Amino acid sequence: MDRFTQLRKETSQFQTQLRDLLTKPTDYSTSIQACLTQHARLHSSQITQDSPLNSLEDLLLDNLDEKTFRHIPANQEHSIAWNLWHMARIEDCTMNTLVAGTPTIFEKQQWKEKFNFPFTDTGNNMPPNQIIVLSETIDLSALRTYRQMVALQTRTIIKNLTPEDLKQKVQPDRSSSLLSNGCVRKEAQSLIDYWRKRTTAGLLLMPATRHNLVHLNEIYQLKHKK
Repeated sequence: MDRFTQLRKETSQFQTQLRDLLTKPTDYSTSIQACLTQHARLHSSQITQDSPLNSLEDLLLDNLDEKTFRHIPANQEHSIAWNLWHMARIEDCTMNTLVAGTPTIFEKQQWKEKFNFPFTDTGNNMPPNQIIVLSETIDLSALRTYRQMVALQTRTIIKNLTPEDLKQKVQPDRSSSLLSNGCVRKEAQSLIDYWRKRTTAGLLLMPATRHNLVHLNEIYQLKHKK
């Protein structure tokens, strides 16, 4: 079993444990540390200075050629580049707008100008022609850096949570701002309905951890398709 397969198995198993730790916490500090550990596995080792062998992202993407990043294989909807964008934007929007009630990293650090293309939303309900444009034109180095900046901010948010915060549902004014701040396109408003029903603990599980794992698995599949 290669290191990626081993780590993916461990991470998937740990996600089930994390659900119980966050939704039925008996020791708050243990639950938060478990969340941070899981989150680190799903991002570049640059955010924790850990070994790349403990990062699913690094094991998948380090030394990957540009063509594979941008390629949409036959009978597939997405590229690896689109998946990275989707993961980063989802985490940015949910952790900052919904959990912390602050502007997204995309807004604060002016990433729209850095990417220099018209897309700002999570990519949900994105038409195929726009997925192609995003995949072919996005700055891949900037994309990985943006995802790292999002991850670092997520970790700060998690560390600043209180036990009471885990039980809180999304505030209505925060969820309603996801259209105006460009996170969600109007064709994907059902996504907002889904998020507004969740507690902070629920958002830490999906999307902050499990959603990343799902799409890293998709990237693994795409990496090995023609």
